[in-house]
Amino acid sequence: MSCDTENIDDTTLMPVFDCPDLEANYGDDCIIATGVVGIVNQACECESTVVEYDCPDLQANIGDDCSTATTPGVVDESCECDTDITYDCPELGGNIGDACQNPAGPGTIYDDCDCESTTYDCPNLGANVGDHCVTATGWEGTVTEDCECISDLVDCPDAGLNIGDPCQTILIPNGTINADCECEAVAVDCPDLGLNIGDACQNPAGGGGIYDACGGESKYYE
Repeated sequence: MSCDTENIDDTTLMPVFDCPDLEANYGDDCIIATGVVGIVNQACECESTVVEYDCPDLQANIGDDCSTATTPGVVDESCECDTDITYDCPELGGNIGDACQNPAGPGTIYDDCDCESTTYDCPNLGANVGDHCVTATGWEGTVTEDCECISDLVDCPDAGLNIGDPCQTILIPNGTINADCECEAVAVDCPDLGLNIGDACQNPAGGGGIYDACGGESKYYE
């Protein structure tokens, strides 16, 4: 067999398609059976890109909002805009208490059928006085007239304690939560120790005893 160029057959390179039956790749344009242009999907099917509606003439589905020249309505099963719907406020196409939109933003439909902007007693919290809330430390609480979220469970949510509860800080080894939710030192016989004379203690050997002086002297017993 000769390898001369004169003996080499002509070679035709065939393109490789994602979808050989369609001779197309994913995302290519195609024509579906109804003659509408579509796109080749991952299943190698020609998929229509046209949005299909229950009511093509209205470009809407049954139950969608619609309107005539003067009145709002809802698309019915006959693909007509049914305006025979009873609303508290027909001109707004809504009922009292429904959400609505006015030029200033979102609002609520009130008894006078006005769409009034939604306002809160405490805009920074997005809540009204008396509403349920959660404190920064995770305690459930109630919004106060000062627009603060105060825990319903403890007097002092930041500390997680009630007034009168014992407390400790680096400087106050023995204290009590006061009315200002601060840890206030409790008067003791021996402030440096945070103990009173007569308090229980333990000797170096592990035996029990009681303090009988603030100088660290103790009366031990077995």
